Amino acid sequence: MRIKNTIKNRQLSSIFTILIGMFAIFPLTAQSEDEGFRSKHFLEMPDVHKKFWLTGAMESLAYAAASKSEDKGRCVYNWYFSERLAERNSLILATMEHYSHATPSAVLVALIKEDCGDFLSL
Repeated sequence: MRIKNTIKNRQLSSIFTILIGMFAIFPLTAQSEDEGFRSKHFLEMPDVHKKFWLTGAMESLAYAAASKSEDKGRCVYNWYFSERLAERNSLILATMEHYSHATPSAVLVALIKEDCGDFLSL
């Protein structure tokens, strides 16, 4: 239950972070409308924008997972927000470089799924 409360308390900050990303970050990326937001666009963003985007995305994924299962939510949350944060960021960025045409969200889900299993299915 504690993980859900922690995630719920951070939900508003996540929503705010995502909104900031939508209005402040997306216009800074050079992309065609048909291509959409891809990892290569994410990698072009300033580091501070990457940090906010990743924080918001990870909190959102953890919240979504926790709504299905408290254990899955805890796994997703701890996958990123732990003493391994720098290691996880390096892994995420390297994977985005390798799969530059994938969406950043798809990269995150694939990486987390390796350790936490399927956490988004109904």
